Amino acid sequence: MNVLVTGGASGIGEAITRLFSKQQNMQVYFTFNSSSQKAKELTTTFSNVHAIKCNFSSTEDVQSLIDQI
Repeated sequence: MNVLVTGGASGIGEAITRLFSKQQNMQVYFTFNSSSQKAKELTTTFSNVHAIKCNFSSTEDVQSLIDQI
């Protein structure tokens, strides 16, 4: 199963990302904007977690997100 968490590198989003990442049958994709260090930590800690940089006020970033998912 694939899951997408928006804002998944900090706060409640990070908690949700971590919760889903514990289930090895899931591929967890999450967006982040300014939390690069936390995003890197999550992707190196969990092999089934994938970070996507996305500023939702940027049309280009949103289009890139759509293309990736």
